[in-house]
Amino acid sequence: MIGAFNSYAQNFSIGGKVTSGFGDEGIQYAVVIIQELKTSSITDEFGNYQLKNIPPGTHLIEVKYVGHELLQQSVTVVDRNLNVPLKLKGISEIGRTVIVQGTKANSNTPIAYSEVGKEEIRRLNNGQDIPYILRFTPSLVATSDAGTGIGYTGLWIRGSDPSRINVTVNDIPLNDPESQQVFWVNM
Repeated sequence: MIGAFNSYAQNFSIGGKVTSGFGDEGIQYAVVIIQELKTSSITDEFGNYQLKNIPPGTHLIEVKYVGHELLQQSVTVVDRNLNVPLKLKGISEIGRTVIVQGTKANSNTPIAYSEVGKEEIRRLNNGQDIPYILRFTPSLVATSDAGTGIGYTGLWIRGSDPSRINVTVNDIPLNDPESQQVFWVNM
C-alpha cells in the first residue's frame, strides 16, 4: 500500500522598526526589500515594517530612503517570526556647490517660444496691462477681473496659472513673494 505524503512548508514574517541615524524616531515611507524573494514593504507613520511569507534560510534585507545610505543586512530565518530593527545612516550633503542658472530661449532651444518686439508692443498698447498687450501670443490666455484689461489682470501660459509663471524684467523677478503672482497694475 502506497500512502500519500503531504509536506507543508512553514513560512514566517520579518518585522521591526526602521530608524534614522539622525535620531531614534521611526522613518515613514522607507522601502524594505528582499530582492531574491521579490517581496517588499513600506514603513508606516511610526517606521514599522513587515515582510510576510518568508521561507527559512538566510536572506539579504535592503532598506532605501532619501538622504540615507543604502542599508544591507543579512538575516537568518529558522523556525519563528523575527523582529529585526534597522537603523539607517544619514548622508550629509552640506557643502556641495549648486549653481542655478536661468536661460532665455533662442533658436537652439528645443522648445516653442515667441518673441514680442518693441514695435509690436507699441502697436498693441492701448493703455491696458501687459497681459492684454500679449494676448495674441500663441498659448497665452489673458484674464481680467473687470473685463477691461486694466486692474487685476493675469496671464496663463499653456494652462499654467499666474502663480506658476515666473516673470523677470531685466533679470529682476517681479513675482510677489507671498502669492507668487505678478500684479500687472503696478507695471
